[in-house]
Amino acid sequence: MVADRRDSLYEGVNSDGNRVRRPKSPHLTIYKFRLSMLMSIGNRMAGVVSTVGLGMFAFWLRGLARGGATYRKSNALLCHPVARLTLAGWCAASIYHFVVGLRHLIWDDAHRLEKTQINRDGPRSLVMTLMITTIVLGSLTMRARRRKGAES
Repeated sequence: MVADRRDSLYEGVNSDGNRVRRPKSPHLTIYKFRLSMLMSIGNRMAGVVSTVGLGMFAFWLRGLARGGATYRKSNALLCHPVARLTLAGWCAASIYHFVVGLRHLIWDDAHRLEKTQINRDGPRSLVMTLMITTIVLGSLTMRARRRKGAES
């Protein structure tokens, strides 16, 4: 087995003007996997899911704007159980992205930057997301059931 002899360091200058050698591109195998990494990856994924969900919302708005048969078709499609599950995922992802965004604003103000605080805030963000999502989806479900009962 031949060892890779390429230099993985580059020479640069730090803020004091002294020359330093730093890694060119540290790989994930160098870092210990931490909760903050998982939360960051989850936040990025939630942002993507939120964007896809906005496409579904735009589809529904298009049907609403065109009215009549187009609205009935888009509404029927979005009332399918798979679409409802997708919309619930969109709701949860958007709320998570918002909650974690608030946490980032707190960090930008140089608060709660200690490792122990970050490790406590991660699970709290998940719990807060679950609570808000449950409240939002629960209230929407109760409202739909009341409306269905009033129509009967």
